[in-house]
Amino acid sequence: MASRNSPSSLSTQRDNASKHPSSISLSILGQEKPAERLPTNEATIHEGTRKLHRLGWKRLTICLIVEAIALGSLSIPSAFATLGMLAGILLTIGLGLVAMYTSYIVGQVFLKYPNIQHYADAVRLIGGRFWYEVTTVMFTFFLVLLVGSHTLTGTIAWIHIVDSPGIPPLFFLALPPTFHDVAILGYIDFLSLIAAILLIIVATGISSHSSPGGLNAVDWSLWPPADLTFHQAFLATTNIVFAYSFAVCQFSFMADLHTPKDYVKSICALAIIEIVIYTLVGAIMYAFVGSSVGSPALCSAGHTVSPVAFGIALPVTLISGAINSTVVARFLTGRAFEGREVGRVDNWRGSGSWCVWISLIAFITVVSWVVAEAVPFFNALLGLISSLFISAFSFYFPSLFWFSLIKQGKWNALRKNLWLSIVNAGVLIDILAGYENGRVGGSFTSTGGHAAPDWSGIPAPPDDGACNHLQGLQFPTLPIPSTSGQPVDLSALPGLTILFIYPRSGAPGEQIPAEWDAIPGARGCTPQACSFRDASRDFAELGVDRILGCSTQDTAYQLELKERVHLPYELLSDEKLELVAALRLPTHEWRGKTLIKRMAMAVQEGRVVKVWYPVFPPDQSAAQVLEWLRGDRK
Repeated sequence: MASRNSPSSLSTQRDNASKHPSSISLSILGQEKPAERLPTNEATIHEGTRKLHRLGWKRLTICLIVEAIALGSLSIPSAFATLGMLAGILLTIGLGLVAMYTSYIVGQVFLKYPNIQHYADAVRLIGGRFWYEVTTVMFTFFLVLLVGSHTLTGTIAWIHIVDSPGIPPLFFLALPPTFHDVAILGYIDFLSLIAAILLIIVATGISSHSSPGGLNAVDWSLWPPADLTFHQAFLATTNIVFAYSFAVCQFSFMADLHTPKDYVKSICALAIIEIVIYTLVGAIMYAFVGSSVGSPALCSAGHTVSPVAFGIALPVTLISGAINSTVVARFLTGRAFEGREVGRVDNWRGSGSWCVWISLIAFITVVSWVVAEAVPFFNALLGLISSLFISAFSFYFPSLFWFSLIKQGKWNALRKNLWLSIVNAGVLIDILAGYENGRVGGSFTSTGGHAAPDWSGIPAPPDDGACNHLQGLQFPTLPIPSTSGQPVDLSALPGLTILFIYPRSGAPGEQIPAEWDAIPGARGCTPQACSFRDASRDFAELGVDRILGCSTQDTAYQLELKERVHLPYELLSDEKLELVAALRLPTHEWRGKTLIKRMAMAVQEGRVVKVWYPVFPPDQSAAQVLEWLRGDRK
């Protein structure tokens, strides 16, 4: 007897589907061929699958929460800062309801075709073998990149917590092969997330209340900023859309359900939990912090609380990455052993099967981590893949599923069909319009900073002579914290060091206020840092022993920037303003914080031999230093 999970059962049902009277000719995905159907009345269940299908609706909810929420909830406040309080709340609730509906459609497809194991199987029903293989690549590539993103984020938090490099134990968390077992870790994930959120809310609330003017001084607004651009609004909306993207793994989870029809309880519970968490976190954090709220919001909790919050939220990052590893490993195992019973988890026997599974999990974890660390444009790549694939998995394909697999009769035959056709067409058109208008451009886990502005519209800093005294100055003995985990004493560094100093870098999704652009020379910290990154090989060829960046932001904040834009050098944190005092560096105040004005200097054996001040435009800082290095160095 063919099992519910057996690939041979899928093959048999596909053969029968060609003879089935309900088969349709489909050209939606560019093919004119009979759609491949798996009739429910031919599905059978093998006795051996009982130990696999142990997932109940409550644990399915937990799996979906782990896949969906993670730290995405902490990017919502920055979207509120961009859109305004009212639009943020309405979009968070409205898009949550849309996500719940598309997830319901995915579940209906599974109930009708219970042999589906993963998303690619469902796409095969409407697009045939070609689109099955395309979706296989999309599914695998996207999940591997997600695992890499979680591993990279976990590594950053791990370094900050234990103060030494290392790979967090994501591999061990991905070893349970069934989602019934993985869901146990999901409870820890969810509790860690709630604890981190509560800590951040309390910390920012206390900080805002104790600041001059209290909560009344926070610059939040019910309406969008007057200078809000079309691109900024759509990007913020897209971040909310991505926060609701969990359908990519829904088929994989539902394949383990012992009572598939109970999935409705899961998606309803998930929708309520997501909408409540996202709306409350977005509104409260925006009201407490204002337009400068960071993304993730953990960065807005202050120098003391942020590291603690990152530590509490570490299980969220690791477990969310682990569950993606399990999904992609299950999928690859099924493909590798297609047509053989050993490909099913419930048929594993002895140490051989477990060796294959453990080796595959290890391979996925290492490859994803290497890709995340080695690819210099990893965040841009993840943002592009997310914009393309998440939209397809969460909205595009479910709409096509309804028209091709769920709808009964003509689209306008019944009032119900008419309304549902309008709804699904609306979801599809909205996503396609997003691609056309460029709003589907990146995800909250991956977009890195802000594009360089038009420098002609930014006021240039004047040369006020505030750095004239630095030429020839010998650095004092002063250890400064760095992103390497070890303090750096500039006075003791051998050879030639290029040190650039910047006011502050913005967090991903942070809305840049007009008042910041109005400060001469303030804008452009990330472009300056990236200019030294892009020219790092040129500096090495010209005899520079090291490049260092410095600001008054804390090390945790700098670690985020370093990893996000892949800086090959370390950043120094003068959070206590010790370097400022020792060298009498020029500063300016902004929102109660002391920031160093932008400059660069060449330091030879602890002595300043060249100073660049002021620096404008910031993205030409590295070019200015290279010009000096290639000249007579006077």
